[in-house]
Amino acid sequence: MSMGEQAAWVAAATGLALVVSGSALVVRDLSAGTRAHELARRVRAVTEQAPTRQEATHEDRPKQGVDLDDLRTDNPDAVAWLFVEGTAVDSPVVQAKDTSRDWYLSHDFWGEPSSWGCPYLDARCSPADAVLMVYGHHVSGTHEAFSDLSDACDPAAFVGLGSCRWDTGDGNTVTLSPLCSLRVESDDGLVGSVLTWPPDDLDGLLAKLCTRAEARSTDWAQGCARAQRALLLVTCSSFLPGQSGRTITVFCT
Repeated sequence: MSMGEQAAWVAAATGLALVVSGSALVVRDLSAGTRAHELARRVRAVTEQAPTRQEATHEDRPKQGVDLDDLRTDNPDAVAWLFVEGTAVDSPVVQAKDTSRDWYLSHDFWGEPSSWGCPYLDARCSPADAVLMVYGHHVSGTHEAFSDLSDACDPAAFVGLGSCRWDTGDGNTVTLSPLCSLRVESDDGLVGSVLTWPPDDLDGLLAKLCTRAEARSTDWAQGCARAQRALLLVTCSSFLPGQSGRTITVFCT
Protein backbone atom coordinates (compact mmCIF):
# COMPACT_ATOMS: atom_id res chain seq x y z
CA MET A 1 0.00 0.00 0.00
CA SER A 2 1.37 3.39 -0.95
CA MET A 3 1.90 6.14 1.59
CA GLY A 4 -0.76 8.18 -0.19
CA GLU A 5 -3.33 5.42 0.15
CA GLN A 6 -2.40 4.95 3.78
CA ALA A 7 -2.79 8.65 4.54
CA ALA A 8 -6.18 8.75 2.84
CA TRP A 9 -7.41 5.79 4.81
CA VAL A 10 -6.22 7.17 8.15
CA ALA A 11 -8.16 10.34 7.45
CA ALA A 12 -11.43 8.39 7.10
CA ALA A 13 -14.25 9.50 9.38
CA THR A 14 -14.45 6.25 11.29
CA GLY A 15 -11.00 6.61 12.77
CA LEU A 16 -10.38 2.90 12.18
CA ALA A 17 -6.69 2.17 11.85
CA LEU A 18 -5.34 0.61 8.66
CA VAL A 19 -4.44 -3.04 8.90
CA VAL A 20 -2.91 -4.68 5.86
CA SER A 21 -2.36 -8.13 4.51
CA GLY A 22 -0.21 -9.69 1.84
CA SER A 23 2.12 -12.63 1.50
CA ALA A 24 4.91 -10.30 0.35
CA LEU A 25 5.09 -9.02 3.93
CA VAL A 26 6.27 -12.42 5.09
CA VAL A 27 9.50 -12.21 3.12
CA ARG A 28 10.10 -8.58 3.95
CA ASP A 29 9.64 -8.90 7.70
CA LEU A 30 10.96 -12.29 8.79
CA SER A 31 13.34 -10.47 11.11
CA ALA A 32 10.43 -8.73 12.81
CA GLY A 33 8.81 -12.08 13.49
CA THR A 34 12.05 -13.43 14.94
CA ARG A 35 12.36 -10.43 17.26
CA ALA A 36 8.75 -10.83 18.36
CA HIS A 37 9.34 -14.45 19.25
CA GLU A 38 12.47 -13.50 21.18
CA LEU A 39 10.45 -10.93 23.12
CA ALA A 40 7.76 -13.50 23.92
CA ARG A 41 10.38 -15.95 25.18
CA ARG A 42 12.05 -13.35 27.36
CA VAL A 43 8.93 -11.88 28.89
CA ARG A 44 6.77 -14.99 29.13
CA ALA A 45 9.53 -17.63 29.46
CA VAL A 46 7.43 -20.22 27.66
CA THR A 47 8.22 -22.34 24.62
CA GLU A 48 11.09 -22.15 22.17
CA GLN A 49 8.84 -20.48 19.59
CA ALA A 50 5.58 -18.55 19.67
CA PRO A 51 2.61 -20.97 19.81
CA THR A 52 0.71 -21.94 16.70
CA ARG A 53 -3.01 -21.31 16.47
CA GLN A 54 -3.74 -24.85 17.59
CA GLU A 55 -1.21 -24.88 20.44
CA ALA A 56 -2.08 -21.61 22.16
CA THR A 57 -3.63 -22.12 25.60
CA HIS A 58 -3.70 -20.20 28.84
CA GLU A 59 -1.91 -23.11 30.53
CA ASP A 60 1.20 -22.21 28.53
CA ARG A 61 1.47 -18.87 30.32
CA PRO A 62 3.05 -18.00 33.67
CA LYS A 63 0.43 -17.53 36.38
CA GLN A 64 2.00 -14.31 37.65
CA GLY A 65 1.34 -12.43 34.41
CA VAL A 66 3.56 -10.03 32.52
CA ASP A 67 6.27 -7.75 33.88
CA LEU A 68 5.37 -4.55 32.06
CA ASP A 69 8.20 -2.70 33.75
CA ASP A 70 10.54 -5.04 31.91
CA LEU A 71 8.70 -4.38 28.65
CA ARG A 72 8.93 -0.65 29.17
CA THR A 73 12.69 -0.76 29.44
CA ASP A 74 12.58 -1.67 25.75
CA ASN A 75 9.64 0.57 24.88
CA PRO A 76 7.85 2.98 27.25
CA ASP A 77 4.84 2.87 24.91
CA ALA A 78 3.97 -0.66 26.12
CA VAL A 79 0.54 -0.61 27.79
CA ALA A 80 -0.52 -4.27 27.99
CA TRP A 81 0.05 -7.85 26.97
CA LEU A 82 -2.70 -9.49 24.90
CA PHE A 83 -3.36 -13.21 24.67
CA VAL A 84 -6.26 -14.87 22.81
CA GLU A 85 -6.82 -18.56 23.44
CA GLY A 86 -7.28 -20.64 20.31
CA THR A 87 -5.05 -18.32 18.27
CA ALA A 88 -1.37 -17.37 18.16
CA VAL A 89 -2.17 -13.86 19.41
CA ASP A 90 0.32 -13.49 22.27
CA SER A 91 1.83 -10.04 22.03
CA PRO A 92 2.62 -6.72 23.67
CA VAL A 93 0.23 -3.90 22.91
CA VAL A 94 1.59 -0.39 22.54
CA GLN A 95 0.12 3.09 22.32
CA ALA A 96 1.97 5.89 20.56
CA LYS A 97 2.52 8.92 22.77
CA ASP A 98 5.03 11.16 21.04
CA THR A 99 4.32 10.22 17.43
CA SER A 100 1.28 9.96 15.17
CA ARG A 101 -1.42 7.71 16.60
CA ASP A 102 -0.99 5.13 13.82
CA TRP A 103 2.81 5.06 13.98
CA TYR A 104 2.82 1.39 14.96
CA LEU A 105 1.18 0.43 11.70
CA SER A 106 4.62 0.62 10.16
CA HIS A 107 6.96 0.13 13.15
CA ASP A 108 7.59 -2.86 15.37
CA PHE A 109 7.76 -2.98 19.16
CA TRP A 110 11.34 -1.67 19.10
CA GLY A 111 10.49 1.28 16.85
CA GLU A 112 12.10 -0.25 13.78
CA PRO A 113 10.35 0.16 10.40
CA SER A 114 8.22 -2.93 9.81
CA SER A 115 5.34 -3.85 7.54
CA TRP A 116 4.08 -6.12 10.31
CA GLY A 117 3.85 -3.24 12.77
CA CYS A 118 2.85 -3.96 16.37
CA PRO A 119 -0.65 -4.33 17.85
CA TYR A 120 -1.64 -0.99 19.30
CA LEU A 121 -4.37 0.60 21.38
CA ASP A 122 -6.48 3.35 19.83
CA ALA A 123 -5.20 6.77 20.89
CA ARG A 124 -8.65 7.65 22.23
CA CYS A 125 -8.50 4.83 24.80
CA SER A 126 -6.76 4.34 28.12
CA PRO A 127 -5.71 0.79 29.07
CA ALA A 128 -8.28 0.60 31.90
CA ASP A 129 -11.25 1.95 29.90
CA ALA A 130 -14.53 0.06 29.68
CA VAL A 131 -14.28 -0.06 25.88
CA LEU A 132 -10.94 -0.77 24.22
CA MET A 133 -10.09 -0.96 20.52
CA VAL A 134 -6.83 -2.58 19.42
CA TYR A 135 -5.51 -2.84 15.85
CA GLY A 136 -3.21 -5.46 14.37
CA HIS A 137 -2.07 -6.50 10.92
CA HIS A 138 -3.23 -9.50 8.92
CA VAL A 139 -0.07 -11.07 7.52
CA SER A 140 -1.19 -13.62 4.95
CA GLY A 141 0.15 -17.14 5.28
CA THR A 142 1.28 -16.67 8.88
CA HIS A 143 -0.04 -16.66 12.44
CA GLU A 144 1.60 -13.29 13.12
CA ALA A 145 -0.10 -10.22 14.63
CA PHE A 146 -3.91 -10.59 14.27
CA SER A 147 -3.81 -12.91 11.25
CA ASP A 148 -5.70 -15.65 13.11
CA LEU A 149 -8.60 -13.26 13.68
CA SER A 150 -9.08 -12.29 10.05
CA ASP A 151 -11.70 -15.01 9.52
CA ALA A 152 -13.25 -14.91 12.99
CA CYS A 153 -16.54 -13.67 11.52
CA ASP A 154 -16.92 -17.14 9.96
CA PRO A 155 -19.03 -19.05 12.53
CA ALA A 156 -16.82 -22.13 12.11
CA ALA A 157 -13.74 -20.08 13.05
CA PHE A 158 -15.50 -18.13 15.80
CA VAL A 159 -16.38 -21.24 17.80
CA GLY A 160 -12.67 -22.05 17.96
CA LEU A 161 -11.91 -18.86 19.90
CA GLY A 162 -11.28 -19.11 23.60
CA SER A 163 -11.05 -16.39 26.19
CA CYS A 164 -8.92 -13.28 25.83
CA ARG A 165 -6.55 -11.97 28.47
CA TRP A 166 -5.72 -8.25 28.79
CA ASP A 167 -2.81 -7.86 31.19
CA THR A 168 -1.69 -4.35 32.16
CA GLY A 169 0.85 -5.52 34.75
CA ASP A 170 1.00 -5.47 38.55
CA GLY A 171 -1.64 -8.17 38.77
CA ASN A 172 -4.18 -6.19 36.74
CA THR A 173 -5.41 -8.90 34.40
CA VAL A 174 -8.87 -9.02 32.85
CA THR A 175 -10.20 -12.17 31.18
CA LEU A 176 -12.86 -11.61 28.53
CA SER A 177 -15.04 -14.05 26.60
CA PRO A 178 -15.72 -13.97 22.84
CA LEU A 179 -19.04 -12.24 22.15
CA CYS A 180 -19.25 -11.73 18.38
CA SER A 181 -17.33 -11.03 15.21
CA LEU A 182 -18.40 -8.97 12.22
CA ARG A 183 -17.02 -7.90 8.88
CA VAL A 184 -17.36 -4.22 8.00
CA GLU A 185 -16.07 -1.71 5.52
CA SER A 186 -13.40 0.70 6.71
CA ASP A 187 -15.81 3.64 6.52
CA ASP A 188 -18.61 1.96 8.47
CA GLY A 189 -20.38 4.52 10.63
CA LEU A 190 -21.32 2.11 13.42
CA VAL A 191 -17.76 1.08 14.12
CA GLY A 192 -16.66 4.69 13.89
CA SER A 193 -19.04 5.52 16.74
CA VAL A 194 -17.85 2.81 19.13
CA LEU A 195 -15.51 5.00 21.15
CA THR A 196 -17.98 7.88 21.33
CA TRP A 197 -20.91 5.71 22.42
CA PRO A 198 -22.51 6.80 25.75
CA PRO A 199 -20.47 5.09 28.48
CA ASP A 200 -23.59 4.16 30.45
CA ASP A 201 -25.01 2.18 27.50
CA LEU A 202 -22.40 -0.53 27.03
CA ASP A 203 -25.07 -3.21 26.67
CA GLY A 204 -26.73 -1.18 23.91
CA LEU A 205 -23.46 -0.84 22.04
CA LEU A 206 -22.69 -4.54 22.27
CA ALA A 207 -26.21 -5.52 21.25
CA LYS A 208 -25.90 -3.28 18.20
CA LEU A 209 -22.63 -4.94 17.23
CA CYS A 210 -24.11 -8.40 17.77
CA THR A 211 -27.08 -7.70 15.51
CA ARG A 212 -24.62 -6.84 12.74
CA ALA A 213 -22.35 -9.82 13.43
CA GLU A 214 -21.98 -12.87 11.20
CA ALA A 215 -20.84 -14.91 14.21
CA ARG A 216 -21.81 -14.55 17.85
CA SER A 217 -21.92 -16.56 21.06
CA THR A 218 -25.02 -18.59 21.80
CA ASP A 219 -25.73 -16.50 24.92
CA TRP A 220 -24.87 -13.16 23.31
CA ALA A 221 -27.95 -11.37 24.68
CA GLN A 222 -27.07 -12.30 28.27
CA GLY A 223 -23.43 -11.43 27.57
CA CYS A 224 -24.42 -7.94 26.43
CA ALA A 225 -26.64 -7.40 29.46
CA ARG A 226 -24.00 -8.34 32.03
CA ALA A 227 -20.96 -6.85 30.28
CA GLN A 228 -18.78 -4.45 32.21
CA ARG A 229 -15.90 -4.14 29.74
CA ALA A 230 -15.41 -4.78 26.05
CA LEU A 231 -12.34 -5.28 23.89
CA LEU A 232 -12.55 -4.95 20.09
CA LEU A 233 -9.73 -6.44 18.02
CA VAL A 234 -9.50 -5.09 14.47
CA THR A 235 -7.71 -6.52 11.45
CA CYS A 236 -8.07 -6.83 7.68
CA SER A 237 -10.51 -9.43 6.38
CA SER A 238 -8.87 -10.06 3.02
CA PHE A 239 -5.59 -11.83 2.32
CA LEU A 240 -5.05 -9.23 -0.43
CA PRO A 241 -3.47 -5.87 0.50
CA GLY A 242 -5.34 -2.60 0.11
CA GLN A 243 -8.86 -3.98 0.55
CA SER A 244 -11.46 -2.12 2.61
CA GLY A 245 -12.92 -5.03 4.57
CA ARG A 246 -12.19 -5.23 8.28
CA THR A 247 -12.92 -7.99 10.78
CA ILE A 248 -13.92 -6.78 14.25
CA THR A 249 -13.90 -9.42 16.98
CA VAL A 250 -15.52 -8.42 20.25
CA PHE A 251 -14.69 -9.86 23.67
CA CYS A 252 -16.44 -8.84 26.88
CA THR A 253 -16.59 -9.50 30.59
